[in-house]
Amino acid sequence: MAGSFQRRWIRLVTIFAIAMLLSLITTQKLDYDIRPVPTKIHLNSKVEFKKELEDVVMKKRQEDSPIPSETPIQTHASTSKIISEESQTKESTREFLPPGKSKSEKPPPTAAVPNQPSPSRFTATEPLKSKIQVNVARSNKVNSKSSSSSCSITFPEPKPLVPTVPLINLRGDRFIFPILANGPNNQLMSFRETIYIAIRLNRTIVLPKFHKHRMDTKSFLLNSIDARHRVDINSVRKLVPVITVKEFKQICNSTYNAVFRTHSMAQRDYVRIYEYHGLKYTQNFDWTNIKDAEFPRNETFKKSKLLSFNSSSSQIRALYGTDRTCSIYPWPFKTLKIDEVPPKPKKPESSFDLRKLTDTMLFSEIIRYAAPPPHINRLASEFIASKMNGKLTIAVHWRFDRDDWGLKCTGPVKWGKQVRHEMCQLLLGLDSDLDLASAIYERAENTTVLKKASKTIYIASPPSEMEIIEKVAEYLGKKGYKVYTGEDLRDYWKQKYSSCKWLWPNVEDILSSTEMGICTNALVFYGSITSSWTANVQLLRPIAVPKKYLENDDSIFRLVRKARKKRLNLTTAEQAEELRSYSKRQNATT
Repeated sequence: MAGSFQRRWIRLVTIFAIAMLLSLITTQKLDYDIRPVPTKIHLNSKVEFKKELEDVVMKKRQEDSPIPSETPIQTHASTSKIISEESQTKESTREFLPPGKSKSEKPPPTAAVPNQPSPSRFTATEPLKSKIQVNVARSNKVNSKSSSSSCSITFPEPKPLVPTVPLINLRGDRFIFPILANGPNNQLMSFRETIYIAIRLNRTIVLPKFHKHRMDTKSFLLNSIDARHRVDINSVRKLVPVITVKEFKQICNSTYNAVFRTHSMAQRDYVRIYEYHGLKYTQNFDWTNIKDAEFPRNETFKKSKLLSFNSSSSQIRALYGTDRTCSIYPWPFKTLKIDEVPPKPKKPESSFDLRKLTDTMLFSEIIRYAAPPPHINRLASEFIASKMNGKLTIAVHWRFDRDDWGLKCTGPVKWGKQVRHEMCQLLLGLDSDLDLASAIYERAENTTVLKKASKTIYIASPPSEMEIIEKVAEYLGKKGYKVYTGEDLRDYWKQKYSSCKWLWPNVEDILSSTEMGICTNALVFYGSITSSWTANVQLLRPIAVPKKYLENDDSIFRLVRKARKKRLNLTTAEQAEELRSYSKRQNATT
């Protein structure tokens, strides 16, 4: 009996030993290897070791990824579901691609990025099924070779340690919340207008939501962008007090009791505000008394009429004067009639006496303090320093693309009929590339203050115009000029800022803002008339560029028209007849 039991025990031990030997042999044949894992791993058992190591590697890969994972946002079809403030203030979760990747391409190897560790050879979802050659770290120190490169530009800029006392201290128990619309630069103009209105009404301004360009987003619900990418919030706070939307909602219980109208407001407009901002007139959403909240009083707007008023304090108070706490200012744009004069190139004031400032002077200071964000300025200055040795001679804004601006050339023309037709005929013509190149070259060669300047040019344009711009660059290159475009700026970012997670989900928007910064600092600027992009650049150039260069700024439309006339040897009469023929064709199609 004892012998039988002993034989069974020996057989079990033998089987167990063979199983262990086979396991070890199998393990020796596998060949995966990964970078050192900087963590402590408890070797209680082989299975636990393998599981814990797999979790650590997956976590490490997620941390090393240069682009953050997307977080889907749920949309809604009715007003019964409010989009939370938190989801709207996050970065846009629209589909985006890492540097150098298109939808039809595989991503470039991470090893191509400077200081970026080589990727592991399995995806985060694959199970470990091979030998793992790993140095088990016994401390929390991370191998410097395995840590991913960090972004050299800080975003967002940290708040000052000491709360800022604004130069113009407004009432902290009354608020004005602007609701912005239109393109990015129109939004900035509307924000500046709201600051002026807030000062005249003695109300604290609510930092609004900014939106991406309609060509840069697929969904209305996914097009918001962090306001700190558009304006230097810390600078604005030096001028006037500012609160966030979240703070406004807490104070006002997500309601408003005053509507500062700029046009006719229908019920669908209030529903839109409710859907996108989570704000309503009353807690129970009662529409019956909404007229009681609307200002100006007893003002009936025609459907297409926009309110327009001058900058005097008395008129603004007559329109919107009320002691109600929580006001909204829906969709202002060029409502305020005031001259936008660039701020003087001097040090900002340490204090303001509003009684001594004219309306125009006050608005100039608003332009100064509602400045571009620091990280945008740094992106622009570092590109100029790196690629152009710190000196950019000429910047051009070519705004005239068919897919956006060109839409103004179709349908009934409601403003500037002859001017509009001339611009459409000239700027969307088949010879735009040759006329544009020769226009830039002739103007540059005949500008005295540029004779000794470097032959560097930056051309900012919509992506759809890149084919034309490449031809222009080729022409100017043969004349000795070095031309840079948005593609050069993007390539530079891929090399230097690939690990900046805040950049790539908003790359088109930030690229456009950076190009504005580049054009602001060029010695000479040829802008696009009718463009708010150009207008905002021109407002800031007097702070950045000496006057002797500013005097040589010009309109690219005027230069192209002059170049085309010279190329075709047209007389004034022939040019006028050509325009009349184009106008007749346009009128026939509309």
